[in-house]
Formats: sequence, structure tokens, C-alpha cells
Amino acid sequence: MSERDSAISDILALLKQHPDGLTVKKVSEGIGMNRMTVARYLDIMRISGYVDLVVFGQSKIYSVSERIPINDILDHFSDCIVTLDEDYNIIFGNRSFLELAGKTLDEISGRHIFDILNPSSKNFGSDLLYEFDNCEISVIKDGKKINYQLNFYKTVSMDGEKRIAVFLKDITELNEIKSKLAITEKLYDNLIKGFKSIILYIDNNGIITYTGPGSIEVLGYSPSEMNGRNIFDFISGDKRNVQEVLLLRKDNPDSSLSSFRTEFLSRDGSSVSLHMHIFPGYIDNSDYSGYQTLCTEINF
Repeated sequence: MSERDSAISDILALLKQHPDGLTVKKVSEGIGMNRMTVARYLDIMRISGYVDLVVFGQSKIYSVSERIPINDILDHFSDCIVTLDEDYNIIFGNRSFLELAGKTLDEISGRHIFDILNPSSKNFGSDLLYEFDNCEISVIKDGKKINYQLNFYKTVSMDGEKRIAVFLKDITELNEIKSKLAITEKLYDNLIKGFKSIILYIDNNGIITYTGPGSIEVLGYSPSEMNGRNIFDFISGDKRNVQEVLLLRKDNPDSSLSSFRTEFLSRDGSSVSLHMHIFPGYIDNSDYSGYQTLCTEINF
């Protein structure tokens, strides 16, 4: 146990024996420590939530607090939280960080943050605050790579020393989901590229929110050129059928499937005949969200 932790423990043990509280002088006499050092520790303990202070005239009475100390709260966070000095040496780590490190606070106190984290990339300089803030790092734990979102914050300790707070959020599962989603999207895009069709998602106002890659071959427009524009910007033929179906879908999402032929305007100004199927679209909670359309080119 460090000298500071030992002093705090002694002060708390003494105050618990005197529930009505003690002055700085009485605490100093009770644990055999000079008054200035005791006063500094008591200020730190008050801010940290370990003791309460009541002032009676010239006297300051300290007693054990019923508040939950901030370090105890941090220990229940799933994110790893670390406090460093200006040289990025560890001063405090919450329970999640100690579990990641596989060590006690006494074992890692004073050691460089990356001596403990063991990031898979060894190429880092001395100014970690700017090199790694809001970045992802990979940490090796029991031979397994764990991905963290890393954030550094400049702060000041309770005794006026410059400190750096570090928050590490485990994003391993999120990255795996993103990777699987990217693979699925690529497979989906490759699949629909094989058809001379366009898949469009349209909101209730007729604005295109998604365009499949088939738009390039069928109309000559890239998906980004169509997204955000109104569907009627691309229809050159009779728009009444489309308008009627969209209104029907909006008022009655469960109505039967509608499909019809309509003319679209391609990028080169020519007219392209498409067979248009309009389906109701839903979001996760089954609320109606707009329309899904499949537009297939007609070559006869």
C-alpha cells in the first residue's frame, strides 16, 4: 500500500471511531502526522467523497461521509478508466482496467500506460495525447486482440497536479458487426449488379434514401447522384400512376402489391421503360417508414 493510501486508511479508521467528527488537529494527533499533510489529505478525501466537512466558527469538523466515493463509482463502469501523470505513467486504474491488465493497482502504479496496454502497434512517439486521442488501438490480452476507442482528457488532480484521464471503450464486438455488415452489403451489391434492375428506398415525401448500384447500368446515374433527390425528378412519363400508388401506400400500407410500367429519364436524356414494383417499407419496430421499389428494365 502506498504512503498516501495508508494515510487515507488511517484517517478513515480514526474518523469511524468518532462519528461526531474531528478537527484537523485531533486527526493529526490521532495518527501522528503533521497538520499540514493531514489537512491536504482531508481536502482530497472530501472532494473524492470519503469525508464530509462542517464548519463551526474557526473550526473545521471532518466526519466519514455517507456519499459514494467517486472511485467506487468508476469501478462499476464497464469502460476502462485510467489516470496518468504528465509522463503517461499510471496513477489510478478502475476495476475494468485492472482486469484488462491482469494486475493490481500497486503492480502497475508508476508504469507507462503502454507498458501495460501492450498495443499491437509499437510505433508511437512521446506525445500520446495528440497521437492517439479519439483513435482506435488494438490490445493483446491472453493472445486475443481487443479493439478499444481511446480518448485522452487533460485534467488537474485534487492537489493541483496536472493529470491525464484516459477512457478506453471496448469496440471489438462493434467492429465485428461492422465487418460482417460490410461483407453482407458487398455480397448484396454484387448480387443485384447482375440484374438490369434498380432497387430504390423512398421516404413518405418521395425522397430517395437508398439507390442500388444497378442505377449506373440502367440509367447512367451513380447511387450518390440519385440519393437525396425526389423520385419524380427521374420519371419522364406519366407520373399519375406513381403518385396514386405512393398515396395509397401512405394511407394503407397493407394494400396489395402494385406494379406498373413507367418511363424514366436516363443521364443521357433518353427515355428508359421500367417495370416498377412498390412495396411498403418498415423499420425495426414495424412502423411504416416509406416505400421499397424494384424497377426492372423492359427491353421489348
